[in-house]
Amino acid sequence: MNLFNQHPKELQQKSSLFGLSHTDSLLVYALVYLIFLIVIKAKVKWHPFIALLLASVILGILAGMDIPDVADAVQTGVGNTLD
Repeated sequence: MNLFNQHPKELQQKSSLFGLSHTDSLLVYALVYLIFLIVIKAKVKWHPFIALLLASVILGILAGMDIPDVADAVQTGVGNTLD
């Protein structure tokens, strides 16, 4: 039995980018995230913390998370890091 092919129904039913699977769409979003992060840091010269925070929120929304869930994930991640 292959564990990687067992996805919850909500992941199977989500719309994806250009007809890709949800997993493939997440890989594309991660690549876009890295490019966005490099551009915002190098060209716009924003502080790294602000650039990481903004890029992480955008990636969470693109990945299909609800906005309150994104806020909770960011709060938990930053809180655990600073704790």
